[in-house]
Amino acid sequence: MSALTRIAPILLCAALAAACKDDPANPAPGDVAGRVQALLAQMTLVEKIGQMTQADRSYLEKESDIRDYALGSILSGGGSYDPLFPYGFGLSY
Repeated sequence: MSALTRIAPILLCAALAAACKDDPANPAPGDVAGRVQALLAQMTLVEKIGQMTQADRSYLEKESDIRDYALGSILSGGGSYDPLFPYGFGLSY
């Protein structure tokens, strides 16, 4: 038996143990509170405000406004008018 075949299982176990180490940036899947905290820690204040903002589509100048302002959702209704409705309703998203 070569030295490589004797040491390979040990190296594999060491690599697996290192991969399973607790990582605060990647909490366990069942740890919802930890996952939320890790995600919020990665976001800027502007991104957090954008995610809580629901803009009416009639106030958007261009489609890139959604990305540029990190908007969490778009309101399509309550006064906004789609000139293509009902034919283009699905195309407007």
